[in-house]
Amino acid sequence: MPVIVGPTAGGKSSLATSLVATLGSRGVDAELISADAIQIYRSLDIGSAKPTPDEQRQVSHHLIDVVEPESSYSVHQWLEAANRAIEGVRTRGRVPIVVGGTHLYVKALLYGLFEGPGADEGLREELRAIEPGLRREELERVDPEAAARIHPNDERRTVRALEVHRLTGRPISVQQSQWDAAPRADAVLVGLLWETEAINQRINARVRAMVERGLVEEARGLW
Repeated sequence: MPVIVGPTAGGKSSLATSLVATLGSRGVDAELISADAIQIYRSLDIGSAKPTPDEQRQVSHHLIDVVEPESSYSVHQWLEAANRAIEGVRTRGRVPIVVGGTHLYVKALLYGLFEGPGADEGLREELRAIEPGLRREELERVDPEAAARIHPNDERRTVRALEVHRLTGRPISVQQSQWDAAPRADAVLVGLLWETEAINQRINARVRAMVERGLVEEARGLW
């Protein structure tokens, strides 16, 4: 199962589509599975560089337009849906090709996810009410490794790390050991690499094209 990753505007979707065509010329059918945390949402079409309706008719895509923009959608939900989609594609005798725009999704697919305690909404409210500087100090004290990788302004991940520590008595960084293991054996990771200047030019060209297609109007409509 190819898993294609790379920077924004790096040509991941084009490579995936070409791979589908190449496999098709050899009598092998394939379907694409999006690993993009924004393409999940309906109406975020231009800004997420979502495949066009015509492109989606030509090649089967999964995990695009799953929920409305105001809905929440977690990496756990995506992983469950992705594994179901992969199994469905294989059941149909086809090859699943994962196209990654969100590296956390890809990492979860390759290595699995930390199965920590369930959400405690009362505790979360208590943690959110703490002054941000004091909340950060607590995280640095109880789990310096997590603090080193969580941005001080990332309230959601900070609260989750503290929630896990308070509920289990152990740092979340110690418990998140699944990424130290070997990745799943049925996947082949394909990474696209670009020089900084070249990818910046591609990103700038993409944004200009998005604006011409109606990016500003799309954003206003969502607002």
